[in-house]
Amino acid sequence: MTTPDFRYLACNATTNAVVDELPLFGESYSRVLNDAGTLQGNILLDGRTAQRGAQLLADCEPDAVTLYVERNGIYVWGGLVTSQSNYDSETGVLQITATEMFDYCSSRYYAAGVPNAPTYLTDDISNLANTFVTSVFADGGPPLTLVVTTSGVGTTMVFNWYEQHKLSDLLTSLSSMVPGFDFSFDAAADINGNPIINFVVSSPRRGVTSRISGIVFDYPGAAVLSW
Repeated sequence: MTTPDFRYLACNATTNAVVDELPLFGESYSRVLNDAGTLQGNILLDGRTAQRGAQLLADCEPDAVTLYVERNGIYVWGGLVTSQSNYDSETGVLQITATEMFDYCSSRYYAAGVPNAPTYLTDDISNLANTFVTSVFADGGPPLTLVVTTSGVGTTMVFNWYEQHKLSDLLTSLSSMVPGFDFSFDAAADINGNPIINFVVSSPRRGVTSRISGIVFDYPGAAVLSW
């Protein structure tokens, strides 16, 4: 089996411009539908020039850098760097952690309305999710594109001017409506081949059921690959 070729691109979280290719090792990452997957990896700082070591630290600065994983030329993961930790002075190894953009949504809020008058938003639940994400990310958030499939389910949401709603709660609430939708923040390439985050809303759900795929896992339990 051919070993896949991985690259780890650090981008400015505001402009999405590529600033560095990080020499990660011992890395692992996860994708989670309707939630946030995580990435952890290590960077060796010892033995490098002081200038390069300082540059690497800056290029994986928490909350300032979006990290993309490219596997065999295809972007498969993207998220914000959230921490630098567990630096080992003996080995010179620094651990970094990044999370998918839904985690960012848990620290951003949506507010609407004017004083003394509630605001009523009526639309397809998928379009409402699009509205909330667009509004919040346009206000200083990382750039992204939108891929939204309407659900055919409408609702009315009421907002008072003095309320602030956590974006992650709004998305979870809308996706939980029957029949609801699935959402994710996917890494992809733009028309120029540069990495970008797509906010994807899939209705009614993403993928196929076990009745169609024929794949069933025992939960809880261990998936057996061979015996």
